[in-house]
Amino acid sequence: MLKLEKRITLHTFEVEYIDQREPKPRTVHHEPCVLDGGRVSALERLGQSPASWICQQYARQGFTVGAVRKGERLTASVDTAALWDIAVQQAGAQRKSAAPDPVDRNCAPAGKSVNPLPDLGESVARSEAEAARLHEIAAELAAKSAQLERRGGEQHERV
Repeated sequence: MLKLEKRITLHTFEVEYIDQREPKPRTVHHEPCVLDGGRVSALERLGQSPASWICQQYARQGFTVGAVRKGERLTASVDTAALWDIAVQQAGAQRKSAAPDPVDRNCAPAGKSVNPLPDLGESVARSEAEAARLHEIAAELAAKSAQLERRGGEQHERV
C-alpha cells in the first residue's frame, strides 16, 4: 500500500480572556489555542497577526481577550490515509447525530473535539487534477523559457 504523508506545523497560543456575560467580578480564563501553519501563513500574507485574529474570533463569541501569548511550535508528519479514515468515521458519526453543534470551533481549545472534516473525496480529486495541470503549465513555461534563452544566445552570437 502506498503510504503518503503530509508535514503539518501547529502553533500554540495561550489566551487569557473574560466572559462579559458573567456578573462582576469576572473570572480570567486561560485557554490554549492551536492554529495550523497554513492559517498562520495565510494571516501573514493578509497582514494580520495570529494574535489579532484570535482576538477577533473570541470577540465574535462574546469574550474579551486580555492577552495572547505565543507558545510552542510543533511540526509533525501525518499519514494521509489514516487521516482520511478518521475523517470518514467522524463524518459518519456526524450524519447519525441530528443535533447541530452551536459552537464555532475555528479556534478549538486543546483537549476538546473540533467539528469533523467534511467528505473531501471530490475536493481532493479536483485538487490533484488542478495540481497536475499546474505542473504541466510549469513544465511548458520552463520549456518555452529555455527556448527563448537559446534564441537569445543565437542572436548574440550572430552580432
